[in-house]
Amino acid sequence: MEDLNGKKDQILANNLSNFHDEYTIVGRIGERVAATVRIGEQSKNGFSVFHNHDSIGKKIREINSVLKSFLDLQFSWAFPSSLSLGKVVGFNERHKSTLRELASRGWFLSDSMNIGTIREILQLLGDANVSGAEALVESHLEESLDKIEKSLINRFGQYDAQIKEAFQLHIEKHFNGSVGLFIILSEGIGRNILKVSPLSRKDKNLDKLRIWLAEHSEDKDIFTWYWSLILEPLPINASKLDGFVAPLNRHEVIHGFSINHGTHRDSLKALSWLTYVASFALC
Repeated sequence: MEDLNGKKDQILANNLSNFHDEYTIVGRIGERVAATVRIGEQSKNGFSVFHNHDSIGKKIREINSVLKSFLDLQFSWAFPSSLSLGKVVGFNERHKSTLRELASRGWFLSDSMNIGTIREILQLLGDANVSGAEALVESHLEESLDKIEKSLINRFGQYDAQIKEAFQLHIEKHFNGSVGLFIILSEGIGRNILKVSPLSRKDKNLDKLRIWLAEHSEDKDIFTWYWSLILEPLPINASKLDGFVAPLNRHEVIHGFSINHGTHRDSLKALSWLTYVASFALC
């Protein structure tokens, strides 16, 4: 039975990998259709095909719904072969503690990661190889700089100039500048999404974050616990840094208390935090 379940898991993983490619294509088609609809609506003469643009809009919403369902599934990191609620909860609870360990070191999963990368990170964490998981996240971010930059600009175009400058500073190895700008961007983008600072540890702001999470994620959402990491003390926003390994802290950087953060690794940590904050737009 274990061999059979193992084969089922492998088949599921392979199917998910194929789904990732297919839905990426569908998503691009959906974006183009949406853009075409907007152009048609803005045209003075209009086109007869857009007389029924409500139905096209419905199709786009259906596509978006499918994409969201897929994203939820992707971030569940491949269910166990038996999809009982108990096994799903237990499966994710095991990863909750390991990813909390990763977050306590300043690293987060990114929506730019594919399922294979996520599974490898989880495997390393499950084997208590935290340094290996850190290195994998770090290498992924460095290899995906262009992809991440374009994604951030596409979603948060109002920060276009700052995003481009932050990535350019990183590429040119001006890490003191890139660290500060990535952190500043996380504040601006976070406020834009959450309507409150993602870096604040004040009780009133944490309450606002709890309310936002309750309104934007459902109890049945298997990924909700990962969003809720933002409510916990993290090295980026903790007032006390005892117990954290090589912490990168917003207060220490922005207020000039830190003089050793101008490193390649800390720049990627700041970017990792930024991608985590930006991922709340997916809720």
